[in-house]
Amino acid sequence: MKVRAVAVASERSNAIGTVELECTPHGLMLVHLGVGSFSEHYAPGALTTGTRVLVPWAAIERAEAEADRLFLAFDPALSPHHRLLLANFSTGQSVEPQSVQRQRLIVRLAAGSGALIVALAAAEAASRLLGTGPALATGLALGGAVAVLLVGLFADRLLAQGTEPPPDGVREAFEREMDVYLPALERSEVPAAPKKFRKFTLAELQGLLPRTTFAVVVTLTASGLAFVLVAHWALSGEPERRPLAAAYDNRRTRPAAAPPDEPEPTAARPAIHSAAAAPKPGAPPPPSAAGELRLGDPCRCARADSLLWAEPPPRLSVLVLKQRVRPGRGALEHESVRKRYTDLDVAVVNNGASELKQITLQVLFFTRDAATSRKAQTDNRPLFFEGPLVGGQAIKWSTDAEGTEVEIQGPALGSLGADGESAAPSDRFAELLEAHHRPVRLHAVMMLAYLGDPRAREALLKLREALREDEAPYLDRLLQATSELRVCRLAVKQELGGGSVSGCLFNNAAESKKDLGIKLRGLDAPVLASDPVGNPPNLVAEDVLTVPGELPSQAGVVFSGRLPSLDAVPAAWEAIADRRDLLR
Repeated sequence: MKVRAVAVASERSNAIGTVELECTPHGLMLVHLGVGSFSEHYAPGALTTGTRVLVPWAAIERAEAEADRLFLAFDPALSPHHRLLLANFSTGQSVEPQSVQRQRLIVRLAAGSGALIVALAAAEAASRLLGTGPALATGLALGGAVAVLLVGLFADRLLAQGTEPPPDGVREAFEREMDVYLPALERSEVPAAPKKFRKFTLAELQGLLPRTTFAVVVTLTASGLAFVLVAHWALSGEPERRPLAAAYDNRRTRPAAAPPDEPEPTAARPAIHSAAAAPKPGAPPPPSAAGELRLGDPCRCARADSLLWAEPPPRLSVLVLKQRVRPGRGALEHESVRKRYTDLDVAVVNNGASELKQITLQVLFFTRDAATSRKAQTDNRPLFFEGPLVGGQAIKWSTDAEGTEVEIQGPALGSLGADGESAAPSDRFAELLEAHHRPVRLHAVMMLAYLGDPRAREALLKLREALREDEAPYLDRLLQATSELRVCRLAVKQELGGGSVSGCLFNNAAESKKDLGIKLRGLDAPVLASDPVGNPPNLVAEDVLTVPGELPSQAGVVFSGRLPSLDAVPAAWEAIADRRDLLR
C-alpha cells in the first residue's frame, strides 16, 4: 500500500518534509514530495521533489515504532536524507480543507433554512388544517425543526470525518505490512504523551447519546412530550385565562348600542384624539436639513474604524516581500527555458504577546491556462521555522518553483481579540520600523495605528517621503485612522430607496472643531491588510453629510442620518471626518 507521511523535526532526524512510502518485495520505495535537509536552528530552503529512492530491506539499519510515530534509518549511501521521524500518516486521498469547509457551510445553511421552513409549515398546517391549539402547533413546529437539524448535523459530521481513514489506522496498517518484509521492526514501550485537559468535543458528546433504536425513540418521545406539556402550561395556564374570562363577562354585560338619533357622548372623543395625536416617547426628531446628521448622546472612540482592521488582526501575519516571475535558467539550474518560474520572498510577523514555535508555511505554485483561465498546481514548497518567534518579531524565507501564481497557506492561530487584548507590546512593533523590507515596516505602522500608539503618525509621514504609487491607498487609510477626528462604531443599513448611517464622531485634538462633515465611501470589495501593494477596491458610492454645531476638544457625539438611493450595493463602507470644504 502507498501511504504519505510528514518527516518532522527531531534531534535524530536529518530531513523534514512530505514523503510517500510503499512496501515492495525488493525494498522500501520512498518518493520525496518536498523534503529538505534539517539541522538545529536551520530553515530548509532548497527542497528535493520527485526523487525516488529504493531502500533494500537489508539496508535498513533501524526501524522503530514510537507511539504515533515511526523512525527509519538506512544506509546513508542511498540518500543524504537517511534518518526520518515520520508522523501524520495518510493515504493521500483526502479532500482539500477549503472544499470541506465550503461544503460544511452549505450543509449548515441548508439545515438552518430547512428547519425554519419546516417549523413555519408545520405550525401553519397544525393550526389551519388540523385545528390544533397553539401549544400542540408549537410542539409540532419545533419537533420538525429539530428533526431537520439532526439530519443536517449527521451530514455535517459525515463531511467532517470524510473518507480518509484516521492517521493511526493508516500507520498501523503500514507497520503490519512492514512486518512481512522486516521482522526486525521494533516497537517502543514508551506510551504516547498524555494530553492536557481539554473541553469535550462533539464526537465525545455524541458518545453520551443513546445508541439503540428503542432508546433513541424513548428519549425523543419523552423530550417531545415534556416540551408539549410545558408549552401548553405556558400558553394556556391560569394567568392567560383570566383576561379572556373578564373580556367574555364584559361582552355579556355590555349595554345595547344607543339609537341613531341619540348623540354619542362627547367626553370620550377628546380622549381618543389626544391619545392618537400624542407623540411616541423617545422618538428622534427629524433632521433639520437634507444631508445633515442628527446628533445624540456623548461617546468616545478608543480607535478609529478602518477597513484595515475591520476584523481583528491575526496572531500571525504572512507578508509577501517580493514576487518575481522569470523564465527558466536552463539545465544548469535544473530548469526548463520553455517554462516560467516565480522567485518568492515571504515573511511572517508574530502579532501576539506569546512566543510561537514550529511555524510551518505551505507555498503552492500554479500556472494559468490562457484559453480557459483555469489554474493548475505545478509545485509546492514547505517552509519551516523551529522557533521560538517572540511577539513583534519577524522571520523571512526565500524560495522558488515553476509557476506564475502563488498561494500561501499558513497556520490558523486565531486573532488578537476584539480589542487587541492579546497583542504584543507596541515597543516591539516600533523596533520593526527599522526593518530592511518595506512591507514589514508598513505592517509595523499598521499595528501601531491599531494599538493607538502616537508613534504611528510620525512613522507614516516618514514612509510617505518615499511614497510609491501602489502604496498610496494603504498609507492614506492609515493617515485617516490616525487623524485627530475619529469615526468609530460605523453602521450603514442599506434599504430600498436609500439607507441609514450611524456611528460615533470623536475629537481627539486640543481645540474644538466646527464646520465638520463626514464623507461615506462605499467600495465594491473589502481591503486586505496583508497586501499593502495589492489592487485597491473600486469606489461605487460616495456622499458627504454635514455635522451641525461645534465639537469640543476630547469629546464625542453619536450621529445618525439618511443616505440617498444607490445604483450599486457596496460590499464595504468607510468614513472620513474633516472640514466640509476639504471633503468636497
